[in-house]
Amino acid sequence: MTSRAKTTRRLAHIATAIAVTPVSAKVSRAAFERFQATGELPDDDRLACTVILRVLRGYEDLDNHDLRFEPPEVLDLRQQIPPRKSDEVMNSLLVEAVSPHAIVRHSARHVLCLFAQHGLDVTSTPFHGRDIPLPTHGSVGTHLLGLHKQLFRRPYQRQALRLQRRLDALCERLDASPGTLAEACRAAEKFQRSGDVPDDDLVLDTVLTLGEMSVLTQHAMGADVSREMACFDAIAGARNDDDRLVGIERLQEMAVAGLLT
Repeated sequence: MTSRAKTTRRLAHIATAIAVTPVSAKVSRAAFERFQATGELPDDDRLACTVILRVLRGYEDLDNHDLRFEPPEVLDLRQQIPPRKSDEVMNSLLVEAVSPHAIVRHSARHVLCLFAQHGLDVTSTPFHGRDIPLPTHGSVGTHLLGLHKQLFRRPYQRQALRLQRRLDALCERLDASPGTLAEACRAAEKFQRSGDVPDDDLVLDTVLTLGEMSVLTQHAMGADVSREMACFDAIAGARNDDDRLVGIERLQEMAVAGLLT
């Protein structure tokens, strides 16, 4: 799935959540001004989503105002505000900053704070019209921080490169199968806790890929993952289904023993 599609889908979720539980205009305005000055978002998810949505809209939401007391001239002026320019880099970072995934959220927020510290207005569109390549998978925040490069560390550079190729192919398959990624994420959590293997081949491939990516990330953070990496290596390099099944069963045993958390 492309970054633009992921950003659009996530924005829709944000708008829906705010519509159910709106934040007062005074509170959201203060949070917006702080974000504009420092790049920092509030810890409260609902308030953070309100700030992000206001930035992406390009204007303050009128839903919390009593429009009966707004002069017609003011309303006309607000309706004439030009739409926000497209900026896939900033839009992606803004949406990732309220992601439910910790590493995606923290990476995006860190980048936004760095931008603000260097005098960049995080509510603007500084990358509009610039041809900046975005990752086909993963997050823009982790990509800008170079975290993906940290996965290519000794002694697992070969496995990381092979995983990268598998991930590229997997993303194409997932794009053609809407809803499978969400199912696979749930299956991955279940596999990690109890070792339960999904029946669907695409879901299983996604679970194994996400699992190996997670283990590589742990390695980059200094953890000893030699046993887990050996299993994933055996599965990826299996010559037949029986050998692959043996590797999966070893992972299942680790999951049951609580070694994949």
